Amino acid sequence: MIAGNREGFNFREQLRTTRTIEDRTERPVWNHGEVIRHNLIVLNCDAQVWGWFAVDDNRHWPVRGAPQPPDATAKPGDIAGAYVAKAGAGQPQGLTLEKLKLRFENNIYFAAPGRSWFKWGPSWMRHGNYTACVDSSRTLGSTQAARYWTRASPICASWICVSARRHCRDLRRATRKARCRASP
Repeated sequence: MIAGNREGFNFREQLRTTRTIEDRTERPVWNHGEVIRHNLIVLNCDAQVWGWFAVDDNRHWPVRGAPQPPDATAKPGDIAGAYVAKAGAGQPQGLTLEKLKLRFENNIYFAAPGRSWFKWGPSWMRHGNYTACVDSSRTLGSTQAARYWTRASPICASWICVSARRHCRDLRRATRKARCRASP
């Protein structure tokens, strides 16, 4: 459950590298191959889902909306070619949203009136603010079998609040129990 935050679920992307544990060599990292499923993403202020992709290569847009230069690093027939780093050290080239395989499945979304559903791209670059979930699904094509509450009845809104309070209470109890078991 992701509820009552400034932003709900986020992808954060920028050109960066990180060291590996085995050889401490810097390697490029990026979001790919993620499935976000079976979540209740509701009542977040700025957006229920936001893709903060601060990269100039348009990898976070579908191929039909983002012109891409040809991928010079991929070998013919290499299904992982899109993930190969350029010159062995940089970010992969020729990525699109389809190649990143970022999917949302079987989630439930609700935004309060006047709040955003999906935002894609950082506000200082090309971005989309989708006030209707159907628009985000149609444009980005990454949401499957989702349920969107377009209106919340008082019963539904109170269920969300009660459920959130119960979830937080259960989480606090589990954390307390885990701390007690860990202490000598």
